[in-house]
Amino acid sequence: RPYPRYHALQAVGFTVAVFVFEFVAAIIYCVGSAVTLGIGALCLWVLFLLPLLPALYYAVLAYQGQYFAIPYVTPMMIKNGWLGPRT
Repeated sequence: RPYPRYHALQAVGFTVAVFVFEFVAAIIYCVGSAVTLGIGALCLWVLFLLPLLPALYYAVLAYQGQYFAIPYVTPMMIKNGWLGPRT
């Protein structure tokens, strides 16, 4: 079926984007903690929770039966043929 397939592929693309974000956040966290002698760690841990906000938003949109496009992720997936146009 087109609707579940569309959102399943969106979820895969979003997961890859979150993985890349978490990798970059871990580097920023380690460098920031080392430079500030651990004090930066008190603030920078929030970086790891940031992907939770759009994930919840997109989950609500999918639950309501809406198609949506994730910025940068959906156009890249359509351009490479991994995600077809909505039907």
